[in-house]
Amino acid sequence: MGAMSTPVLVVVPDLMMRQKIVGALQALGYRAQGVAKVARLDAALADGRPSAILVEIDGVDIDAPALTTSLVNDDRRGDAPVVGFCSHMRTELMDTVRAAGADRVIARGELIRRLEAVMGELIGPADA
Repeated sequence: MGAMSTPVLVVVPDLMMRQKIVGALQALGYRAQGVAKVARLDAALADGRPSAILVEIDGVDIDAPALTTSLVNDDRRGDAPVVGFCSHMRTELMDTVRAAGADRVIARGELIRRLEAVMGELIGPADA
C-alpha cells in the first residue's frame, strides 16, 4: 500500500487554505481529500482508512484537543498519522494538541513550505 492508494484527509474549514493544501498534495502525487467541517470527517473516515489526517487545529468550530483524542482513538484511521497545524503564535494550543496525542504538530507556514518533506517523513513519498 503506497501513499497514493489511500487519501490524505485535509480538515480545514477555510476553502482557500483547504484547496491550497489539497492542490499541493495532489501536485506532489498524493491523493488528497478536503474536509470542510469536522462533522463531515466521520463520513470521510467511513469511506476507508486514510494515509494521513491533517487538521487545522485553530480552525473555526474545532475543539482541537477533543478532536485529536477522538482521532487518535478511532480504529478507522488505522496507523494514519494525525497532524495538527496552526498559526505559529498558538504555542499553547500546539502543546495541548501534542499532549492529546497528535503524531505531529507544526506551524501552518512550515507545513506549507515543507509539505513534501513532512509527508515523506510521515507516510513516505507519493507513489510514482
